[in-house]
Amino acid sequence: MTEVLAILPARDGSTRTSVNPLSPVAGHPLIGHTVTAARMSKSVTRIVVATPHSGIADVARRFGGQVVMQQRETNDTDAMLEVLEQLQASENYRPDVVVQLAWSAPLTTSEEIDRTVDALAQQQADSALAVVEFPKFVWQHDASGCGVGVNHDRPSGDHSDDSAPQFLEAHAVYAMRTSGLLETKQRFFGKTALVEMPRDRHLVLSDSSDLDVAELRLRRRFAMLRDKLLPDSIGAVVFDFDGVFTDNSVTVDQEGRESTLCSRGDGMGIGQLKKTGIPLLVLSKEPVPIVMHRCGKLGLECLHGVDNKLPLLDKWLAEHGVDRQNTVYMGNDINDIECLAAVGCGTVPADAHPDVLPVANLVLDYPGGRGAVRQLCDMIVSKVTTE
Repeated sequence: MTEVLAILPARDGSTRTSVNPLSPVAGHPLIGHTVTAARMSKSVTRIVVATPHSGIADVARRFGGQVVMQQRETNDTDAMLEVLEQLQASENYRPDVVVQLAWSAPLTTSEEIDRTVDALAQQQADSALAVVEFPKFVWQHDASGCGVGVNHDRPSGDHSDDSAPQFLEAHAVYAMRTSGLLETKQRFFGKTALVEMPRDRHLVLSDSSDLDVAELRLRRRFAMLRDKLLPDSIGAVVFDFDGVFTDNSVTVDQEGRESTLCSRGDGMGIGQLKKTGIPLLVLSKEPVPIVMHRCGKLGLECLHGVDNKLPLLDKWLAEHGVDRQNTVYMGNDINDIECLAAVGCGTVPADAHPDVLPVANLVLDYPGGRGAVRQLCDMIVSKVTTE
């Protein structure tokens, strides 16, 4: 088996651009999108983030990456060489192939990673990079200051029909044989393969306006994938209460009585979901009457005052003859992590705790208590009624 090490150099970036690896886009920090793409790759066997910043390191670990802490910021090539040196010294580990990924290219998918790695073997190449076709006309000034065409004929203003296509470096994925990287200390050496990626997946962020574009395109992509994230056969839907049915806040009056705000829209969604006949459960840590009153109002079975949720969830699923993989679980905080990771579709509101996001299959557009439950209910009802 070929050992493929993905390395993500992660400088802070704040001194050069208005975006950095922790800038939030579509529910995740930028670096989280890239680590997730690497984790989904069929080729990558190990993922390391190289950074001198503890905050970036913490987030990288939450999303499933290992971390090599650097003493200072370096360029990308030096970061890769430093990672290889540290892993060789501490573990006697040396991969066959190194893949460099960019946190600033959040639209990159596992497909681009795998195709770039595969190109090394398929084209008997030493190095490879992702590119996008560049169909535009390029001009420059000559010595006299006159504009001249670089990649086209100025009189006609056209590319020749039989001219070879030109490509732009995508700044997203690079693959190289480790031996050549160590020998040349460069990303490109020997025979270099070009791997064309779709233009709709090419975006390198350089300022805050790019964040808006990335947000829009990722949200659109996630919306198209959502139905596929739900189990093919949904056997049960289980909800946490606080931070899911509520906005995770509480009001206390002078007598010490607590109250929370819930969404009538969420209640309507639950009503529609109940009509499908899918078993529903609220599984809550809070042993307060509010939970029981609201669940009673909605006609939902409720188990509350539960500290260790997963064993009780398993017991309830067994009683209803439902497999974990056919279960949708919605939670928002760290006490939900075990359940979210165990089921077929772990779902979280848009404002879920950051530590929960890496284990979620589905991040909703709306926060807890303000439409998240309704969105999930509508998705499930739509899926069930159209099958």
